[in-house]
Amino acid sequence: MDTAILTRRIAAKELSPVEPVDAVLDRLDATLHLFTTVMPDQAREEAKQVEADIAAARKARPLVGVLTG
Repeated sequence: MDTAILTRRIAAKELSPVEPVDAVLDRLDATLHLFTTVMPDQAREEAKQVEADIAAARKARPLVGVLTG
């Protein structure tokens, strides 16, 4: 699923930002060490903050834990 679709679904509260973060982390875990540093705890915390921002009607950067780490 592309970023634009994920952004729309997260903004519409059809998808939790935590779900794509977990999906990316699962995929990384199953691949051949494509990244030097993976910070799953930080990614999940940032995704939860995005979720809280959306719930409070605050503007949130989409997929903060996946794209900016």
